[in-house]
Amino acid sequence: MVPPNVRLMRAARWLGAIALLISAACAGIGPTIADLEVSNGTTLPITLSVNGKAITTVSPGNVARISPSLLPPLPWTVEARTAGGRVLASLTVRPGDVEQTADHAYKGAAVRKDLSCGRLDIWSGPPLAGPAPGRGSPGDCDPAPSASFSIGGSCTKQIAAKLVDDFFESWNANDASRVAGLFSSDFYLHDSVGGRARDLVGRDELQRYLTERFALGDRFSDLTISIPENPSPSSANPTVSFVRTANGTTYRGNAKLVCVNNMLVDVVMSAE
Repeated sequence: MVPPNVRLMRAARWLGAIALLISAACAGIGPTIADLEVSNGTTLPITLSVNGKAITTVSPGNVARISPSLLPPLPWTVEARTAGGRVLASLTVRPGDVEQTADHAYKGAAVRKDLSCGRLDIWSGPPLAGPAPGRGSPGDCDPAPSASFSIGGSCTKQIAAKLVDDFFESWNANDASRVAGLFSSDFYLHDSVGGRARDLVGRDELQRYLTERFALGDRFSDLTISIPENPSPSSANPTVSFVRTANGTTYRGNAKLVCVNNMLVDVVMSAE
C-alpha cells in the first residue's frame, strides 16, 4: 500500500506538471511568474507567509496553489510556519528564477524539508521530484507546548530591541561566539545573499558559517529597526532593513528576528 504522504507528493507533481503544460502553451521563452505552491505532507497545519504577510493555512495532507495576482510583486520571501510560530522552511523567489528555456523545459525555485512529521515542499515553477520522504530528526517539527509560545510572546520590547542590537553589533565585530550565544539551542537561521541561500541549525554549524562570512568582510550598515510593542513569535516580530557589504559588493535587504524566552529562535535574512 502506498503511504498517504507519498500519494500526496505524486499528486502534487502531477498537478504542477499539468499547470506548467498549460503555461507553456500560452507563454514564450524567457522569464515568467508562476504560481506559488505548497505540498504539506506533514501532520501539522502550516501557515504560508510572503514578505511577512500570512497568505493561507494549509491543512495536513493538502496541496495549495496561490496565484501571483494574490501576491506582492517579486521578490517573494516565503516562510512556512507552524501554529506555534516555528519556521519549518523558507524560500526566496526572485525575478528570473522561473523561466521557460528554449527546449520548452522550465526551471524554477523550490525548497524541500523532510521532517519527522512528514515532507514539506514549496515551489514556484516545476514541482520537485525525488525519492520517498526521509525520516527527519526528532524535535525538527513543532516543539512541545510551552509558555514561550503564549500570546504576546515572552520577550518584552526592551529585550527584543537589545537582542537585535547585539546581533548586528556582534556580527560587525566578527564575534562568532557572541552571535551564536544569542540563539536558543533549538534555532533556525536562513540567510540569502545575492541569490545564494543557507539554512542553518546548531551553534557549531552557525559558527562555521559566520567564519566564512567574516572572511568576506561581511558587514551591516544603515540599519532601520522596527520593534513591535508586544513581540509575538507567530504574529509580531522585530524587523530590520539594512545595507550589507560582502566581498566588495553592496546589497540591500531585510531581516526578521523571532525572540522567545529572551533568546533568538529564528532569524530570516535576505539581501539582493
